[in-house]
Amino acid sequence: MKKFLLILIVFTMFLGLVGCNRDIPNDNLNIDCSINPSDEACLDPSTWNWEYNKTNFDGKNQEVIITVDSLEEMFEKEQIMLIENEYNIKLIINNYDNSVKYGLDELNYVKQSLENNKSDIMLVDSLWLESLVNDELIKELSDVANNTGLFNSYGYIQDSNYNKISLVNNKVYGYMKGYYYPDNWLFYNQKLIDSFNLPDPVTLWNEGNWTMETFTNLLEESKNKFEQYQKTTGMEISPLSGQYYDMVKGVVCSNGFKFIDNKQLLLNSDKVVQIYQYFQMLEEKYWGAESSMLGSSNMDFRDGFRLFRGGKLSDIEENLWKESTDLKLSAVPYPRNNEDNDLNSYYMPLSTTDVFVINDTNQEISSEVLFNILDDLVRGVKPTTKVEVKNQITEYKEYLQGIFESEEVCKALLSVIEKNNTYVELIDSISLMLGDGKVMSSDSIYIQSQKIIGKVNKPDAFESLSVLQTKYQEILDKIV
Repeated sequence: MKKFLLILIVFTMFLGLVGCNRDIPNDNLNIDCSINPSDEACLDPSTWNWEYNKTNFDGKNQEVIITVDSLEEMFEKEQIMLIENEYNIKLIINNYDNSVKYGLDELNYVKQSLENNKSDIMLVDSLWLESLVNDELIKELSDVANNTGLFNSYGYIQDSNYNKISLVNNKVYGYMKGYYYPDNWLFYNQKLIDSFNLPDPVTLWNEGNWTMETFTNLLEESKNKFEQYQKTTGMEISPLSGQYYDMVKGVVCSNGFKFIDNKQLLLNSDKVVQIYQYFQMLEEKYWGAESSMLGSSNMDFRDGFRLFRGGKLSDIEENLWKESTDLKLSAVPYPRNNEDNDLNSYYMPLSTTDVFVINDTNQEISSEVLFNILDDLVRGVKPTTKVEVKNQITEYKEYLQGIFESEEVCKALLSVIEKNNTYVELIDSISLMLGDGKVMSSDSIYIQSQKIIGKVNKPDAFESLSVLQTKYQEILDKIV
């Protein structure tokens, strides 16, 4: 099963920190932290209170089966024991069958697990939700528009991005604690910018001048200066590196386009083809000689031989920017075609990821009880220290400040994040399905992008994308 992508960044919400209700001062007994998580009493372990088992369910020691993709650190052992006692149940935590391949095989495996009551609560790829809903296998958790459902009844406010990836027919079917952020940025080496006296991309962004034209001009200027440097030192530095597809996706979305819109695949649309053609030009002029695959481009970027590297923050090796003396990591949103500063058309793609679903076919335990068990298990963990109120943007800003030295970088990235103009991009998951779960299969969007952009004799972009469009459309039609 696909791990959390991710291309995405998940933070544990302090609002989800909860725990047991023993030894609480009398004046705080009336505060239920599941309903009022931001109340002052719920921020301190000495005054924290959580009402377990609101459904008053007595399981008479029956089993409740939870299926996850990894048994490691999914639930705390003490919390499992606490929930078993509160509900008088036996929690069975099972792992996925490792022989199941990602794709339609996994979807069928999930369906059979739910239909045959082999799983009461299951961690599933959000890509499968629509099919599970159509087969009436899982419980609706929230009607966000009308503020009704189990989320509302149990005081749970889920991150809006998790709601988006869990949405089917305007109803939410997936549960996951925390924040989910897109993190597809254009990274660059600040040391090279400063050493070669080049325009700073993040300054251009914050001034409203970061367009595809200024980006191309910067690449040309850096290329000329790097070539002069090579003549005197013999050291080769190139303007660009990184996965072609990640960078194409960044520019497609920054310019208000999508690969899939309203369940329509747009791989060979004029706008997407034009961006692939643009990157064909960039590859000829500015790309480093190394393969665009992650490993080599990571190392060359880390060692100070590449100015830009596209991709996800989660793909850059952990602490890579701290280990290298040749790299000072900076980042900027992808360039756009205009200077109107209207970020409402700057899309941030969300990949499908794992969420919990509630089996709606169990005749012995109601779906509401199962949700209550899951919510108590996940959110009902007592904080060990006093916590402070932090909203989503504050959490992300602090995360960025731990990576980037420049406040200007944080300002630029937050200017996009604050718009929350995210959408669910299915093309990465379709690519995985074609490759039986392998990111780099021959039909994957990564390898196909490399063939379109990286070949010496480059193929026609429209024809190549049209072939891929047909293959991907067949998969898309099966899952939506």
